[in-house]
Amino acid sequence: MNKKLINREIRTLSNYSSLPLLCFVILSQVSSYFVYFIFDLLKGTALYDDYGFKMLISYCVIYLVVMPLILLIFSELRGKRVRLSLKTCFVKPAKPAGWVCKYVIIAIGLTYLIAVSSSIISAILESFGIKLNTSDISFGDSPFGIIATVVALPLFAPFFEELLFRGSIYRNNEPMGQWFAIIVSGAAFGLWHTNCVQTVYATGMGIIACALYAKTRSIIPSMIVHFVINSIGALQQLCMNGLDTDILKDANTEYIMNHYGQIMFIGLMELAVFGIIIAAIVLSIIELVKHRGRFPLYKGRYNMSLGKKLGVYFSAPVTVVAYAVLIFETIANALYGG
Repeated sequence: MNKKLINREIRTLSNYSSLPLLCFVILSQVSSYFVYFIFDLLKGTALYDDYGFKMLISYCVIYLVVMPLILLIFSELRGKRVRLSLKTCFVKPAKPAGWVCKYVIIAIGLTYLIAVSSSIISAILESFGIKLNTSDISFGDSPFGIIATVVALPLFAPFFEELLFRGSIYRNNEPMGQWFAIIVSGAAFGLWHTNCVQTVYATGMGIIACALYAKTRSIIPSMIVHFVINSIGALQQLCMNGLDTDILKDANTEYIMNHYGQIMFIGLMELAVFGIIIAAIVLSIIELVKHRGRFPLYKGRYNMSLGKKLGVYFSAPVTVVAYAVLIFETIANALYGG
């Protein structure tokens, strides 16, 4: 195959990998107008002022309408052509259960380590007067807000996001080489969140989840990682409902004693997360020593340098537009709020 045909093939692959991202941006914007329209009809009712209800409707539209539609578009335009059936994602991992458990712990711990590092960097920037806006994932303490927290984060997100990013985008990128696909697909997952702080650890999580898929050939381990991380986040969010963080910062003894159980549970979860981070670091060091830092993966069908691969991949028109929009939204949200 000559150079022009190879470049055309890579750009085609790139376009189809980026098409779901661009479709999501467009469809999510359209769906937001639909949600606003619904809420305009509810003016003057209690539901109109219920932020939790609004978020529940928004996430139901995103995950039960937009995401399935995107997966269907990808399947019809690309998946069937290159035999990327989503059913083949749900297979028994090609690694023993002990191996999977060990690397799930590593994946969860390293993701939390990246999240902590991201928060530290954000705090350092803020100390220099550089404040980056972040999206608030609190859905409130109304019944609808609680339902949104329990359903959207631990259930909808792990299922649909893993199908999209690991089951579709990563697998479509694999012909470029597994390391290439892991990094690029992980970065796409991070940028997709369009939240500066969340983008950093979501990229880390995306890279780790893709690596898990590459080694196990199953989406189940990455779904477990996603489920555990989001479930802990949902529990923390539920426990924070009703707490005044400003009073807590002032170390008001009476307030703390009145909310002792709630604060204690949050502390225990933080301690559990710290334990997972330590376990992940120890296991990672053992694995690095054991494998001498070598984790061989499929190099791809295109015999060209990394720089050339990146140049051709990111010159595809749909990819240029999709990443430009995601980067713009991330920067705009960081500077002006989402």
